[in-house]
Amino acid sequence: MKDLFQGLFLTALVFLTANQSVRAQDSSIRFDHTLSVGVWAHYGFIDPDLPDLAYVLDSRPFLAELTLSSQTIGKKQWQQINGYPELGVSFLYGNSGSKEYIGHITALVPFIEFFPYRSSRFYTGIRIGMGAAWVEKTFNPQTNYKNLIIGSHLNFCVNVMASVGMRLFPGTDLDFGISLAHISNGSVKLPNYGLNPVSLSLGIKYDLHPPLKMIRYPIPPFKKSWGYYVYAFAAFKEAAPLESPVYLVNVLNLEVMKDFSYTGCFGGGISFTYDRSLTTEVYNSPTFAWDGSKLKLEVAPYLSYEYVAGNLSFPVQLGFYVYNNYMTSSFFEKVGIRYRISKHWILGGAVKAHMGHGDFIDWGLGYKF
Repeated sequence: MKDLFQGLFLTALVFLTANQSVRAQDSSIRFDHTLSVGVWAHYGFIDPDLPDLAYVLDSRPFLAELTLSSQTIGKKQWQQINGYPELGVSFLYGNSGSKEYIGHITALVPFIEFFPYRSSRFYTGIRIGMGAAWVEKTFNPQTNYKNLIIGSHLNFCVNVMASVGMRLFPGTDLDFGISLAHISNGSVKLPNYGLNPVSLSLGIKYDLHPPLKMIRYPIPPFKKSWGYYVYAFAAFKEAAPLESPVYLVNVLNLEVMKDFSYTGCFGGGISFTYDRSLTTEVYNSPTFAWDGSKLKLEVAPYLSYEYVAGNLSFPVQLGFYVYNNYMTSSFFEKVGIRYRISKHWILGGAVKAHMGHGDFIDWGLGYKF
């Protein structure tokens, strides 16, 4: 059930942001006068040379998508600074790329879409979505032992898409894009190699609202500043081998970031992770054995970039281990979401991975000094 709570928590978090943005809009514009509906098709591939995937892939991943989105109009300063993004939710359904062993995927993904360029006829979009996905078939040691990719039905889903769009008719847009998805359960249930389909995307969007008038206020000059943070996160992770207990993982991050614009900050920090699930296989043992007797502490400095959209932000981190007794990779990457709930307190979560192979999903609180 822990993976269920993770998915629902993130969904609620992004919907909270969306609701606050809607309430911030001009009271003279009704909510149903800002809505758009879209239909997408995603056709792609998964790297067939990856060892665990070679045994299960039997087709191309193909997903159909229905979206409902709301256009911000700039009542809040962050909306104008970020180019009047859209907030919405998408429903996806389709083939995973392995009909026999993984089956179909169903996902509910809240998203925010930014528009780096937009004119009366053309635009470019960057969409970031995080939510929950249901996978039809999972690993079973008796009936589905070849599926070493997904160990649980309910999973975390991250979707990023870059697109180019053009206006065909008044209120109707045609979009072409490329999307990347990551589906895994954060190692709550092994196996958890995860699915990472890359897809070509085609979509049509129709505005359910008349043309909107954007609000434009003078934006004061930005004052660059340094920020000092401490974050405490927790995660749940199953130990190797398969069908072992689930353990608590604690993460403490000390971070220094410089705000260089209204929309971004960069810096770095150091991460201390105590992962009780860590073990290593005992080679040349007469029986199948795992050793977890060494200290299970991981210490890693990291570089960080954070895209900021009002109280919502998206951190991306790249780190390397200077202390790790159970090394599987020298480097790690983390992609997350954070929401500033007050001047000092920050709520957040992130997916940690090693070269795209999911390690765990952590949640917690941060404090800005």
